[in-house]
Amino acid sequence: MASLGIDYGTGSWKFALIEGPRVLALKWFPDPAELYPMLEETTRTYPHLPIVLPSGFGIPLRRIQEVDDRDLFEMTLRRGDPSEKGLGQFLSRLRESDLRAYCIPSVKLLRSVPVHRKVNRIDMGTADKLCAVACLLHLQMARGESLETQDFLSVEVGEGFKAILVVRGGRVVDGLGGTAGHLGPRARGAIDGELACLYPFSKAMVYRGGALDIEARFGQYGHDAFWEGLEKEIVLFLNYYGLRRILVAGRRKEAVMERLEKRYPMELPLEDGEGFEAALGAAILADGIAGGQFQGLVDHLGLRDTTERVLDWIEI
Repeated sequence: MASLGIDYGTGSWKFALIEGPRVLALKWFPDPAELYPMLEETTRTYPHLPIVLPSGFGIPLRRIQEVDDRDLFEMTLRRGDPSEKGLGQFLSRLRESDLRAYCIPSVKLLRSVPVHRKVNRIDMGTADKLCAVACLLHLQMARGESLETQDFLSVEVGEGFKAILVVRGGRVVDGLGGTAGHLGPRARGAIDGELACLYPFSKAMVYRGGALDIEARFGQYGHDAFWEGLEKEIVLFLNYYGLRRILVAGRRKEAVMERLEKRYPMELPLEDGEGFEAALGAAILADGIAGGQFQGLVDHLGLRDTTERVLDWIEI
């Protein structure tokens, strides 16, 4: 059975078509306008193709046709009309389609993450970060490792964001998303509470102010802040969870390996140069959701068991 995964990243839309363990196509698009024709062509070739769509901050697993306005808001967390642009516009358009397409949870919604880690937190890793972990789990299983024995730290660094997820026994148990930790290549990261009180932060301000913007204004300090912050987070998670293995993913994974592999137990499971782990993981999950050979992985990760919402466990 063929299946399709779509990943929405900073400045790119990625498309991964697989048939079981075999990769049929990997494509990259600068905007969804170029993705739509490819999507139509692919679904004509493969009727009833299961698809996992980019789902942002996540909702309980459901077909795109079942997505309502609350779901759309919670996946984008954008004030006003979430269907005006970007991910919200893409998903809103597909609600009117007959695609066999699914939106999936983010890390916070998983039952494998204890509630006390979710309190007053939203971004523990968006749905695409969960997809990337699914890809990493599959790659290790293909090399003979059992799903239940896999313990590792997933470190994903893309063009704008980074995320660190903790995997114990093949399940995600903790995570730090791109707007919650130290600054990313473009994203600001966690905002100092006093800054949040002084300045009227918008979505655009949250998604900029990272290392590249700091470098443009202050020079080398942006570069230093990014690498030091990433290393501190890695050390924290490795030591707290007693992990001995780091799997690196994302568009900037080679830079991470070059910088840190001599000091930490890092591996590069997918050497594609483009960071297709999330798109491939989405295709793997699509197969499993549709009852294919990866159904066991979907069940083990608990995608069907989610009932919580991303704004649960928040005290304001």
